[in-house]
Amino acid sequence: MLSEEQAEQVRKQLFKQIESWPEEKREEAEEQIEAMSNEELEQFIKENMENQEQQCIFCSITEGKISSFKIGESQDSVAILEINPASKGHSLIIPRSHSSKPDKKLAEQVIKKLKKLKPKKIDIIPGNLQGHEILNVLPIYNQESLSKREKASQESLKGLQEKLNKVKEKKPRLKKEKPIPLEKLPKAPKRIP
Repeated sequence: MLSEEQAEQVRKQLFKQIESWPEEKREEAEEQIEAMSNEELEQFIKENMENQEQQCIFCSITEGKISSFKIGESQDSVAILEINPASKGHSLIIPRSHSSKPDKKLAEQVIKKLKKLKPKKIDIIPGNLQGHEILNVLPIYNQESLSKREKASQESLKGLQEKLNKVKEKKPRLKKEKPIPLEKLPKAPKRIP
């Protein structure tokens, strides 16, 4: 069971999390939090921790439950555009399960696609979010880093996804034949009238 000190810390954290809620909902939630006994508060935390683990955002993305801007996939991983990119084309390689490692071959395919954007270089930065080992594929144009990010609009991400997924049609190359000099052409027999 939670001690009085732990319960008070949990209440403070919960109050902080609901600060941005609309006023009437926030007041109602604050009253409920204050009215909870330490046992009820502990049970509330346990239930919400279980729900958080079940609702891993990366698992939801790889399972298609949450929409994303997919730019590639393999049997083991999915490549998506980051919604809070550090640079144009910033992508994530996410394994389909918590215990898997991200597919490095998929990362190489994404790099080839990102070269269309003409960055100076492309960095691959490993990370771990919500128990998933991920790869950040980060195009570098100037001095971008993962610490500076901005939310991208849905329209810009959709346009970028279309651009990166567009397959360049290869036109068949016709072999140019060198003309045969006239003197090397076979001579036709003379016609007798």
